Amino acid sequence: MKLIGQVMMLGVMAVCAGTVAAQAPWLPPQVEQGLADQLAERLAAVNTGKTPDQAAIRQAAGRAVQSMARQLGTWTDVVAVEKAPLFPQIKWVKGSQRHLDAMGRFQVCNLALFPQFESGGDPGSRRSGALGLSAVTLAIIRLREPFLAGGGNHEAIEAFLTSAPMAAILETVQKQPALQAHVQTQCAPVLRELLGPPAK
Repeated sequence: MKLIGQVMMLGVMAVCAGTVAAQAPWLPPQVEQGLADQLAERLAAVNTGKTPDQAAIRQAAGRAVQSMARQLGTWTDVVAVEKAPLFPQIKWVKGSQRHLDAMGRFQVCNLALFPQFESGGDPGSRRSGALGLSAVTLAIIRLREPFLAGGGNHEAIEAFLTSAPMAAILETVQKQPALQAHVQTQCAPVLRELLGPPAK
């Protein structure tokens, strides 16, 4: 249950990040900086056992967020929905609106990414997990704007991402290794597209 709460909190954090400058371009500078700072903290945490070069990590995090944001900026609203992973092996509780539903699908990817980052294992894998978490957050924020433009609100996003049906989906996946592998496989294509070459 702890992991489920953390995954759902990541979704809420994405909503909160997106509430800044609601009428600005889809990723306001202050939100971009906040996400870069968060990614820098995660990348620094991967460098256990040695003193990290904080300046280099911050630069790498900033470049990574900018790269992901540029890629997301090439997506139309329709494409942003179409890119959301599908999970045919999971009994899905569809959101009341297509952008909302897509946000929920991206959130499920965190079930594979968060344990990968927290694993304490291979640093390369942990870095990929950290970058993936940022990519998912950015994708959810990208979907926020068309949802709001269509009459939705921030409360509806938070309510769906933290709803009992969504929690049930996350709990089911967490308990079944086969579904965890399914999530990882289904999320991999869009994550490869957003991450591109590893950050240096």
